[in-house]
Amino acid sequence: DTIEMVRLLERAGADCINAQVGSEQSPVPLIQRWVPQGAFAYVAEAYKKAIRIPVVTAYRIKDPHVAERIVAKGQADLVGMGRALLADPEWPNKAREGRFGDIRPCVSCCRCLEDTMISVPASCTVNPRLGKEIDYPNYRPADVKRKVVVIGGGPAGMQAAQVAAMRGHDVALYDRGPRLGGSLLLAGILNEELETFVKYMQSQVRRLPIRVKTGEGLSADDIARIKPDVVILAPGGTSPNIEFGRLPGIRLL
Repeated sequence: DTIEMVRLLERAGADCINAQVGSEQSPVPLIQRWVPQGAFAYVAEAYKKAIRIPVVTAYRIKDPHVAERIVAKGQADLVGMGRALLADPEWPNKAREGRFGDIRPCVSCCRCLEDTMISVPASCTVNPRLGKEIDYPNYRPADVKRKVVVIGGGPAGMQAAQVAAMRGHDVALYDRGPRLGGSLLLAGILNEELETFVKYMQSQVRRLPIRVKTGEGLSADDIARIKPDVVILAPGGTSPNIEFGRLPGIRLL
């Protein structure tokens, strides 16, 4: 039916067709993390066989290589993105420059969509500047260089260390674990989207002049010895101590 509709739209003078396949209330998952990237490109491909005007495809396309492959195969003329550009507005520029590892990955958590559903400004799990670009237009060099110690190497600690280093501060990042990532290291075992994000954050820390010290906890005496100008505490949360054996219907294997 929609193929006939796009033919009518083309004859009526439409310049382009955006191949939408549903909404947030669709009974078929469209944008959740378990949907393969480009899963609905076949719809745009069917339209292209029926009309001559450009066709756009979308839905869960965030990898530049996937987008390039869709266009190269002739499945669509253009690739549309929503959440990927909220996570990293510089996505197209970084992809064009071949800086694929610098693209901040969307984790498909749908937090931004949930915000719009309850009529609050959209926020992003991986991009803290979303919606605050006017307040923080860029990370300008600080007027005074300070000695900054960040305690906790989870996502919040890594982000704080990055921003401080980008502004020119002398930054040291401590985590008592063997590697950076915090609780997301465990979460990434079950969710590859989070694993990808942790690897991205780790790489961004490595490319900046940040002294990373893992396997080291800091006491008050240690901090007094280091004499930092600023201490940022980012220890993260703790998992609840659930005694599974006492919950009905659950047994340990």
